[in-house]
Amino acid sequence: WHDLEFKKLVLEKGITYIGSWAFTNCLQATGLVTIPEGVTAIGDYAFESMVRVSGFTLPSTLTSLGERAFGYCGISTRSYTINIPANLESIGTDALTGSVISKITMDSGNTHFKLAGNGLYTQDGTRLLAIHGSPESFSIPDSVVNVDSQVFINHPMKSVHIGANVSASFAEDGSPFLSHTQQVTVSDENPNFYAIDNVLFLSEDNALVFYSPAKTNRSYAVPYGTTRICELAFNSCSALTELIFPDELTEIESQAITHCVNLKSIEIPAAVISIEDWALGYTWDGRIENFTIYGHGDGAAKTYAAENSFTYIDLDNTENSGKCGANLYWTLEDGVLTITGSGAMKNYTMQFYDNGVQRSDCPWYGKNITELVLNPGITTIGSWAFYDCEDLTSVELPKGVTAIGEYAFHSSGINELTLPNTLKTIGKWAFAYCNINSLHIPASVTSIGESAFCGAIVGISEITVDPSSWYFTVVDGGLYNKSMTRLLTIESATCTSFVIPDTVSKIDLVAFDNNHVLQSIHLGAQ
Repeated sequence: WHDLEFKKLVLEKGITYIGSWAFTNCLQATGLVTIPEGVTAIGDYAFESMVRVSGFTLPSTLTSLGERAFGYCGISTRSYTINIPANLESIGTDALTGSVISKITMDSGNTHFKLAGNGLYTQDGTRLLAIHGSPESFSIPDSVVNVDSQVFINHPMKSVHIGANVSASFAEDGSPFLSHTQQVTVSDENPNFYAIDNVLFLSEDNALVFYSPAKTNRSYAVPYGTTRICELAFNSCSALTELIFPDELTEIESQAITHCVNLKSIEIPAAVISIEDWALGYTWDGRIENFTIYGHGDGAAKTYAAENSFTYIDLDNTENSGKCGANLYWTLEDGVLTITGSGAMKNYTMQFYDNGVQRSDCPWYGKNITELVLNPGITTIGSWAFYDCEDLTSVELPKGVTAIGEYAFHSSGINELTLPNTLKTIGKWAFAYCNINSLHIPASVTSIGESAFCGAIVGISEITVDPSSWYFTVVDGGLYNKSMTRLLTIESATCTSFVIPDTVSKIDLVAFDNNHVLQSIHLGAQ
């Protein structure tokens, strides 16, 4: 009858045993299910995932309840109720977990279990079997040794405290929490678990068990010494755009990092030898588009990327790929330089020698670059990063970039430039001696370094500044600071004559260089 989609389940007297898996996933059944007198045992998974029922009435003859017998019941109604009969002696693991139980009651004659607060425990208090009601917080008593693995699933509580004697088996199936729990603390006396800033770890092998999805951090560095990421450890952590692993990490379990929709790339340390199925790069709806894995050589990271059709970048191949920031990576293929990841780009340097030789520590310096792809997440453009990229003709800086380093695009071939409205600072000589035709300064820009836009080879035809800018202005073809005491550059392609206002006391170096149509300059009083 599994596929019959019945609406109501009626069990008549005469039945003595409910078989394992008998009514599992009967999703359409609703209402209260009454198990008749005479039933003494209910098998494993017997009623699991009957999500629409409102509760179960158990007979006084019941003595044994199988593993996960009522798991994940009543999730849709959120009003699931159940009574524990006096003769019930045995309740299997997770028989009542994963469910939203509004109320558990118990016959007074039961000597095997007890209710305390919002928890159902064995009589000696060493095992926590279920939680009922809607508590915002829950503290596992120090008497508890064993906690059924899915007790906290689907309970939207804000905080959980783990008592002194809770055993490591609590996390043997991965994270015991889902997306609801915000805060996790551990008794100082517990030898099996510890928490750092609401992140839960196993003591034995420093495995990361649970990272709260309620955290708003965009970046998280897994602590030094962590060796394993447990199943569902990072579940629905939508704020994360950067996750940094320590070198000691060796194992990433199945679905360890799942439904983290804004985590587009990740670096896997060389020590990792096992990445299980669906460990990363997936949401509940499938693969994360353009997910990129950075690894070392032919290890587990490369194998996982190949098996799941993810892009793999070998960081040990320094000829055409590598790192260009703490969490930024570059690849060069067929003239296209792509930079992915998040955070600040490294600042590079340039050495000039008397014999005319130039040397840079930038890894792509001197290579043929015709296109630059800067993915969202980058916050700064490094100094000297794209110096002398003469075949690079256009650049669109992504939203989120706040700073451009000095000499970043000096002497490059760009003629089309788009600056984002998140940009705040532009370093000295950043775009000097480029081919920029038109220039627009967003209102967000607060600082422009010396000669940042001077010396345009073919000349700038138009300069505009956002009218709401408090820091810069354009008057009669000249770019000035707001008080007009400094002249930064001019519309060099169109100005045949230029009058420097009396307020100007400083002119940026080479401000008038390569102004081929300029015939006359009037110097102001200052």
